[in-house]
Amino acid sequence: MNEQRLDIKRSLRLDGSLAPCALNYLEELPANYTYLHDHARRHPLGIYNLSLDQLEKNFSKVFFNYSRCLKVLKSNIQIDGGLAQDNLNEEYLDLLQSQQNLIYSLRSHIDDCYAVLASLINPAAVSPKANKIVFTEKWLEAVKFPSLKSFNRQIAFFKNDWIGPLVNGLKHRQCRLRGLFFYRYYDIRLGYYLEDSHTDGVPGPSALVHKDRNSAFSFARDIRLNLFYVYRTSEALVDTLKTALRTMHSYELKPNNNSARNEKWTALFEQLEMMPLRVFPDEMEKSVATVTYGQLPGNEFVELSYPWLLWSPPFPTGMKIKSSFELDGVGKTYKLPYLAPSKYGRVR
Repeated sequence: MNEQRLDIKRSLRLDGSLAPCALNYLEELPANYTYLHDHARRHPLGIYNLSLDQLEKNFSKVFFNYSRCLKVLKSNIQIDGGLAQDNLNEEYLDLLQSQQNLIYSLRSHIDDCYAVLASLINPAAVSPKANKIVFTEKWLEAVKFPSLKSFNRQIAFFKNDWIGPLVNGLKHRQCRLRGLFFYRYYDIRLGYYLEDSHTDGVPGPSALVHKDRNSAFSFARDIRLNLFYVYRTSEALVDTLKTALRTMHSYELKPNNNSARNEKWTALFEQLEMMPLRVFPDEMEKSVATVTYGQLPGNEFVELSYPWLLWSPPFPTGMKIKSSFELDGVGKTYKLPYLAPSKYGRVR
């Protein structure tokens, strides 16, 4: 993916809140330009608030279970570098469940943004044929919503390449999230991979998500990218709303400066600071998102940027790896990530 780097900055002094920027605009939508119908059954601010509420809870749960799991694993590493407990602990299973919930809510958030856009369409002006369309995105295409293509283009990677394959696998292909972590003394790097069955009948990392079937995702990289795209999607939503209102009503949408949901997003960034950007070996060469949270005198701010390449020491030598898997009661072979020879060195 060749994408120009984008920097998103939110400031408490300038914006009133560190939460995604759409909150500053949705409250300012004129009531006579919004409509309730099958594709938008709440006020657009209500749609977005409920969507953010679910994201806030699921991000927070991932952070909580990550810290809980990391604490247990640190106490489980013996002097010789081995693990006192050979199997992944219950805390890791809770972490995987919270990650799955987050994945679902991230994809639902995209649908909620389509519902926000749909709220600007007067149902009386829509043809009966178009109103038979069930999916909001397709409905917006049918009614020729202004700048919809631009919105889709701005979120294309996140929707189609990042979150989409995970959700489709989990919902429609009997895929599962499996835990995996690297460790060496107190450098413990937690992650996961999407398990799928291959055309050879051997389950392992999904070829649709992990292209080489020999890799996984670190939570440190994954959660930063997810946070970045929540904000990227918010900016794309605002751009699209502005264009639509300008096109349909010659109206210029302006932001307010309230503190909506600031405390909840500030708490998420504070939790993220406890998760260093320590990634898996193949991710050392992949683009990462950076999230910088700071407190200047009298002003908190957050800056989210993507894509960046890591400029850091190489992946540590001598790292050990631990993973989990379950056979399906039929097959007797399984492919674990990172065990096949690769240029990233040997793990054991």
